[in-house]
Amino acid sequence: MRRVMTLVAGLLCAATAGAQEGGPGGFVLPEVRWANGIAGAGGQLFVAGGNEGLIALAPGQAPRRLTGPRAAIAVAAREGAVVVADRDRTLHLFRGEAWTRGPRAPEGRFGDDIEAVAFTAEGGVWALSRYGGAHFWDGRRPRLRTVALEGEAKHLAVAGERVFVTGRDRMLVEIRDGRATRPGFADAAEQALARDYQTFGALWVSPASGHLWIGTNGRRVLEVDLEADRVRVHDLPVFGQIGAIAGASVDGAEWVVVGAQSELVLLRGGAVVALPGRFSFPEGLAVHAPSRHLFVANRDGVQAVDLEAGRVVDAPTVAARAASTTTAPTSGGGDEGAAASAMASSAGGGGRGGLRVENMNVSGCGLIPAMAIAARAQEAAGRCVPAGGSVRISLQTRGGRARRVEVEGDGRPQQCARRRLRALRVPAAPRCDATFTLAR
Repeated sequence: MRRVMTLVAGLLCAATAGAQEGGPGGFVLPEVRWANGIAGAGGQLFVAGGNEGLIALAPGQAPRRLTGPRAAIAVAAREGAVVVADRDRTLHLFRGEAWTRGPRAPEGRFGDDIEAVAFTAEGGVWALSRYGGAHFWDGRRPRLRTVALEGEAKHLAVAGERVFVTGRDRMLVEIRDGRATRPGFADAAEQALARDYQTFGALWVSPASGHLWIGTNGRRVLEVDLEADRVRVHDLPVFGQIGAIAGASVDGAEWVVVGAQSELVLLRGGAVVALPGRFSFPEGLAVHAPSRHLFVANRDGVQAVDLEAGRVVDAPTVAARAASTTTAPTSGGGDEGAAASAMASSAGGGGRGGLRVENMNVSGCGLIPAMAIAARAQEAAGRCVPAGGSVRISLQTRGGRARRVEVEGDGRPQQCARRRLRALRVPAAPRCDATFTLAR
């Protein structure tokens, strides 16, 4: 029998208990160790909080952790619906007060994740695997239609009936008629950039103009008129890979925010405005037009910027409380115990305070593999570290797997971290020796 969960409030219901005022744009920011993405719709924000799950934010209310996924690593939203990808590559769709546990994407390689999700105009869902291709789900039947892709994919965008994907090694493809093709503007894009880039980055489609925006790692953003296949280049004062783009119409004008390695810039009325603050690899941006605030999902959690005043909002954060619904999950191909275990995982939450990687030393690999190891270690062993505690880690990866793991610490945190890190998979670090401390 299908399990029926009784929850206290629906996804889009207004909850008055625990409501709080005075945050940026009226929102109270959630306490998240690492935010993997953020999306806005219907006056709300939805945060993919990694192991913290999916968190819903509404003005004047406390953050709510929604049941359904055990973890949340990619999220997209539209009016009345939210889709989120779990760490096990399962898709979850929220509509109104009901949620559907959808199909699981196949694993292309060890450590394969869903990198991005996006809605179609008809309410279907595209999900992008790092190595396993692009997958379409109609949101109803428990099966996926997969389109094979060559290379490592990262970013996804849907513009009307057109679907675009970018990734490493200059991957820029359009999915058309069930297969990956080269978009008509690809030559113009490459000519505009010349040799000043190695890869394409973030994708975003403007709701106002319908233009496709494409980030690169060469301080440039492309704005593509999809009807005419015309490409315009924006030179920006940023460093590193452009990993996130978002925008909104404010008083009839389009405001576009671009996030690189640690910097954010605002394109407004032909002007380029450098935004204040330093951000740790922004992975998701959401512009709340009514309040003119920007919300940034990054490795330090969720942060806010007052775009009008040009300042970072130093807002307090609170732990998200467990949410509720009044409906049961539809099957969508999931097992019967999934909802119960998801509820337990979501309600369990995580420890307070930010998790830090300190005193990291690596050999045998470069900066990117080292960062990948730190990221996966945070995800795997983060919950093992209590408030005010730390564990010292020494590990060796061979073939992308943890071959030797040593952990120094006290009692349970040490045992917990050692057990979790032994199962570590880091495809980006095929061979590396690393020592570092996880501290809270």
